[in-house]
Amino acid sequence: MTAPSVSVDWLALSRTGGGASGRSRHEPEHDPKQIGTAENIGMRKLLKAPVVADLLGISQRKLWQLTNCGDIPSVRIGRNLRYDEADIAEWIERNKRRGTRE
Repeated sequence: MTAPSVSVDWLALSRTGGGASGRSRHEPEHDPKQIGTAENIGMRKLLKAPVVADLLGISQRKLWQLTNCGDIPSVRIGRNLRYDEADIAEWIERNKRRGTRE
């Protein structure tokens, strides 16, 4: 008995990378520009202390004092402190003074 003959279009397989999906084996299954970005995974940007101090118009030392007393929320990553930009915006809104009429 002989095995049945199977015809294979080798040229078509080489164009598609050999897979049934039509993708080259070197093409990723996802768009690398879209996956893993902060926006796509629901994360917000974390800012470094010099940037936050500059945004608030205060010294880094004053920012550290406000952070150390718990007034401004921060995120610790190892030995580094980062500030969530949304937390900073909320802190600014909470600390705005409302004018009063006399």
